[in-house]
Amino acid sequence: MRLTNAIWPEVIGPYFYAANLFLLQYFLTVILLYIMFTRATRAWDTLAKATWAKIAFNLLLYIHGGHVFGALWYALAIIKEIECWKKACKHYASKCARDHDFFCDRNSQDYKFINEFCPTKIRNTTAYDFGIYHEALESGIVEMRSFPRRVLHCFRWGLQNLSGFGQNIQTSTDAWENIFVISITIYGMVLFVFFIGNMQIYLQLQTNRSEMIRQKKQEIEQSKSFEKLPENLQMQIKRYYPEKWEETKGGVEFGNLFNNLPDDLRRNIKLQLCLELLKKVEEFRRWSEELLHELCDCAKPVSYAEHAEIVRRGSSIDEMLFLVQGKLRTYSLTSVDTGSAASPPHFETSINHLEDGEFCGEELVAWFQADLYSSNLPISTRTIQTTTKVDAFTLMYYDLQNVFSKHQIALSTSTQVQEPPAESQLPQVPPPLAESLVIQTIL
Repeated sequence: MRLTNAIWPEVIGPYFYAANLFLLQYFLTVILLYIMFTRATRAWDTLAKATWAKIAFNLLLYIHGGHVFGALWYALAIIKEIECWKKACKHYASKCARDHDFFCDRNSQDYKFINEFCPTKIRNTTAYDFGIYHEALESGIVEMRSFPRRVLHCFRWGLQNLSGFGQNIQTSTDAWENIFVISITIYGMVLFVFFIGNMQIYLQLQTNRSEMIRQKKQEIEQSKSFEKLPENLQMQIKRYYPEKWEETKGGVEFGNLFNNLPDDLRRNIKLQLCLELLKKVEEFRRWSEELLHELCDCAKPVSYAEHAEIVRRGSSIDEMLFLVQGKLRTYSLTSVDTGSAASPPHFETSINHLEDGEFCGEELVAWFQADLYSSNLPISTRTIQTTTKVDAFTLMYYDLQNVFSKHQIALSTSTQVQEPPAESQLPQVPPPLAESLVIQTIL
C-alpha cells in the first residue's frame, strides 16, 4: 500500500478545523446568494420571473451542495483511513514506531501489515468497515495528484447521492458517518421539495396567465369600442394580446386599449372612435380636419366605475367628456316661481341622462369663445354621475384652449380683406359708334 506524504495521525485535528471552516464558508455563500436573489426578485416586475429566480436559486444550492458534500466525503475518507492505520498500529504495536509516524520518507518501517488490517481495494467489513468512504479509497481518488480529476469525482459523488437522497449509500456503524448520510438525505429532500414547489407555482402562474389573457381578449372583443373599429384595426390589436396585455393588473380598462399599443396604431384607433364624437359639437364642425385631428391627439381615454361622481355642482369645469360606452345622469336645480309675492320661489331637481355618443362640459366651448385667455373656468350648474361603467374620451381645458387659439390664428390668416377698385371702369364704346355720335352732334 502506498502512503502519501501528506497523511499522518497528527493532521486529524487540522482536518476537522478545515472541514468546519469549509462549512462556515459554505453557509456564508448560501446567505450571500439568498440576499442576492431576494434583491433580484424584488427588482423584477412579474411573479413568474421571480419564481424562475427561486428555481435558479434552488438549482444553484443543489449544485453547490453536491460540491460541498463531495469535498467533505473526500476529507472524511482520509480521516477514516488514518483512523484505520492507528488501530492497525495499536494491534501490531511491535511493527509501528513509537510516535505512529506515517511519513514515508521519515523511517523505513515495513507497513505491509496495514494492507491486511485496512483493505481498500477489496471490501472487507470483517477486517475494517470503511462504510461510505470505501469508494474513495478503492478508486484511488485519495492518492490521486490530478486536482481536476479529484474535484470531478467528488462532485459527481455528491450530486449522485443528493439526487438519490442517499438511498444507495452503504454505511458502517460509525455514528458520525450516519449523521453525514442523514444530512445528505435531509438536504436533498428539502431542495427537492422546494424545487417541485416552485415549479408548481410557476406552472400555476402560466396557467393563470393564459386564462387571464383569454378573459381579457374576450372582454375587449365584446366591448362596444372594439366593435366600432374596422376589421383591420381589430386584427392589429389582437396581435398585441400575448405581448402587452399580460402585464396589465386587474380587469381590462378602456385606457389599456391604447396604452399598450404602438403610437401609430393608437392614433388610428383614436381617430376612428373620437373624431365622430368631436363633430357632434356644433363649433367643432366648422373647424378644419387638421385641427380636429389635433383634438383627437389631445383626447385621453378614461374609465369610470359605476356610481362615480364626475362633476359636482358648484365646482369648476375643467374638461369635456365624450361618451363611448356607458350612461351618465345629471342633476340640476331649476327655480320654480310660485306666482305669489309672499312666498319665495323654490327649487326643483331636474334629472337628465347622457348615453353613448353624447358629451358634457360644452360650457368650456362657449367660455373660450367669449374670452379665450380667461384665467377663470366656468362653474358647473349640475352634478354628473355615472349610472353604469363608463368608457369615454376627455379633453382637458388647457388642450382645448391651445387648439382654440390655433383656430383663431387660422381664421385670421385665411380671411382676406377685399379693397375697392382704384378707378371706375366705364363701358367702352366701339369706335364706329363713337364716330357716328360725333357726326350727329356736329349736324
